[in-house]
Amino acid sequence: MRDNDKQQRQKRILAINDISCFGKCSITVVMPILASMGYECVPLPTAILSTHTGGFKNYTFLDMTTEIKKILNHWEKEKIFFDCVFTGYLGNKEQIDICISAIENRTSAEKSVIVDPVMADSGKLYAGFNPSYVDAMKKLCKKADIITPNYTEACLLSGIPYNEFPTDEEIKKCFKNLASIGAKSAVITGIKTTKKTIKTVYSDFSESEYFEMSYNYINEMLHGGGDVFSAVLCGKILEGASRKQAVKTASNFTNACIINTKTKNQYGLNFEPLLRDIKKY
Repeated sequence: MRDNDKQQRQKRILAINDISCFGKCSITVVMPILASMGYECVPLPTAILSTHTGGFKNYTFLDMTTEIKKILNHWEKEKIFFDCVFTGYLGNKEQIDICISAIENRTSAEKSVIVDPVMADSGKLYAGFNPSYVDAMKKLCKKADIITPNYTEACLLSGIPYNEFPTDEEIKKCFKNLASIGAKSAVITGIKTTKKTIKTVYSDFSESEYFEMSYNYINEMLHGGGDVFSAVLCGKILEGASRKQAVKTASNFTNACIINTKTKNQYGLNFEPLLRDIKKY
């Protein structure tokens, strides 16, 4: 058996996401954060881009669907397994099916699954995605211990109309509908309020475990915030923290990164200088 005994090695995370060579997001954010938290983070790139897609023109895009199937086949032969699967940007429905297969076949018995259903923002789907992709994403969310959609993605998954400034009732309805797709819990990020704050809300779909955190809203387009949040959340969950504490740490660290970022000519959060203090959050 090629895979080392679980008791003799670091916890191993499979990060299924894209690589944007320039612009701090996706795997280039996830890997250093999880490494700083003490984990072995193995990338499975769904696409390779010259830059992230916000604010750049004529960026290159290489679809990796064919290659990731070959990679997973090789790992199967080598008997390589993972303690956690953490998914981000998936370029098509076939990649969603590949993720489900990886969760079912390349994980240890006591696995954790975190799904960031990257597909939309500001009330609309990203280019290249359609309602059938949303339906396919629901199948992946069903495999997750926790999903981390932004509010737009949560609305699409739950089938409720998007409202830029949702009421508490709309948010609770969103969670109620998310429970019906099969995920065990959810944390919704990027919920704007009329008080110029932005909220993160967590629920395990019970009345006893529902809480929110609120921060001042900085009206700038800063890429990679969701990746930073989800990576820290993933690391804390594997550490054994409660979901509530994991959400708090991820929220506080992401907000600190936002405050630490000079937005002019910045292509992502300035998270690197804060990594040494990540456990303080």
